[in-house]
Amino acid sequence: SVCPLGSRARSAARMATGAALDAAQDGMELKVIGALSGDVLCVVRPGEKWTGSRLKGEIARKYGTPVVHQVLVMGRRALGDCDDVADAAEAAGSRMVMLLRGPAKKAASATRGIALTSQD
Repeated sequence: SVCPLGSRARSAARMATGAALDAAQDGMELKVIGALSGDVLCVVRPGEKWTGSRLKGEIARKYGTPVVHQVLVMGRRALGDCDDVADAAEAAGSRMVMLLRGPAKKAASATRGIALTSQD
C-alpha cells in the first residue's frame, strides 16, 4: 500500500528536529506480545523510518502470522500501515507491540476507525 505524503512529511520533519526515537542509533527493540496469551512472540529491531506495514512484514517473517491477519496495538492505539513506528513507540512510551490475530477481513478493517482510548 502507498502511504499518503502527509505521514512522510511528518516523519521527515520529525527526523529533522530529532524529536522522536532514532531506531538505528539507539538500537530500539520491540517486543511483540500475543494479545491473548501475553507471551513474547518475537523481538524486532525496526530500522529507521519503518512504517506499520513494514513492521507487519517483519513479524510475518519472524513469527509466521500473515500480514493480512495482523492488527498491531502500541499503547492504547492501533498502529496503522502508514504510521511511523518510532513515532508510535514514542507516543505510547513503550517498546511493546500487541499482536491481535484474526481472519483477513477483520484484521484489514479493524484499524479503520478504531479508538482504544478517548483523546480528551
